[in-house]
Amino acid sequence: YSPRNYKQTIPLQYTWTGLEQESVQPTAEGAIITHLRGGESLLEIHLTGATFTPLGLRLMGQGTGDHQGVATFCTYGFLDFETLSTSLISGGQPNYGFTSHYALSEFDLEKLRIQGGSITVELHQALGGVQFMTRGKARISLMGTVQRRGERMKNRTNIT
Repeated sequence: YSPRNYKQTIPLQYTWTGLEQESVQPTAEGAIITHLRGGESLLEIHLTGATFTPLGLRLMGQGTGDHQGVATFCTYGFLDFETLSTSLISGGQPNYGFTSHYALSEFDLEKLRIQGGSITVELHQALGGVQFMTRGKARISLMGTVQRRGERMKNRTNIT
């Protein structure tokens, strides 16, 4: 979302959390728009979920015998921001439903272009306590969002 694109509004469910009430402003349509500084654009990254193949579930369930109770989570880092993690979810089709928001300056967008315009998402299996095993990773391109700002882009990837 770009502050220059006045017809686009940030959906209520994707507004920044933890902000004081005076830092958000209702629009005529009733949605809330987050105040972005001049030249900043809002980038949302939403990890919906995963679907595991029967073989993948069997491999992750080896040793425990529990193929459907496999607990997984995903992590990713973006530019110089902190690494983020989804919640721990069990099952063969986990629904992470995780959205992160980034206020990006023109400098950040240029840095994204230079670094290849993608993020690496890693899939991890929880093994108990704080132990986990990384089961795979994939790169997801963000270049479409940089080139067509203000538009919603959807990407899907296979993690092997």
